[in-house]
Amino acid sequence: GSIQGGRRDGSGHRFFLARLRFEGLEPALGPGFFPAIQGGQTEAAALTGLCTHASFEGQGPMWLEAIATGVTDGMPLPLAPDAAGLWRSDWAPLLPALRDSQYSIGERAMLFHVTLARAALEQARRLRERHGDFTVGLTGGVFQNRLLTEQLHALLTGDGFEVRLVEQVPSNDAGLAFGQVIEVDSGFLHSSDLDPNKPINWKRMIELNGEYGVLGDLGMHACH
Repeated sequence: GSIQGGRRDGSGHRFFLARLRFEGLEPALGPGFFPAIQGGQTEAAALTGLCTHASFEGQGPMWLEAIATGVTDGMPLPLAPDAAGLWRSDWAPLLPALRDSQYSIGERAMLFHVTLARAALEQARRLRERHGDFTVGLTGGVFQNRLLTEQLHALLTGDGFEVRLVEQVPSNDAGLAFGQVIEVDSGFLHSSDLDPNKPINWKRMIELNGEYGVLGDLGMHACH
């Protein structure tokens, strides 16, 4: 899992977007298993034995959320920066617990959710130590999981973070599709820039217009 991508919106708020991924699970799942990017929920559903064969994308995560039961503090996971400076959680300690049949699948499902939420909180804390206060935006299909979203939202706000959730655009692939429409529309507005032989004007040069100036100019045309 990782939280990355700092930026500021028009009000000056600093944002980091939570991008939750399950690192290193393919060896544990074995050859021939092709996990979907669902914040590790598909993989966890397979490891618990709940859903080893899915007939549609999202089946494993949906079942995992629905069956989660019990109370747990989660499992602390090792956290360290990688070569690129991104804080990454090591999920290896959780894998045996997800397979432990001494506990019900529902209890293991809840352990997964709470552990995932707490791992994201710890990453946010490390970023705050380095960058100061910022706002966390929870977006992407993984946050269609109400249980995970509510747990992480409570942990972050309880720790002093400001948290934003999507409201007007879906957090799943529908939101991605909306962004792609905006991208294509912007491409038409800037179609002349697709010509590799066109000289780059000063508005597109970071050394002359700055990073915000370049993106701001492109963004203003997209808004128009």
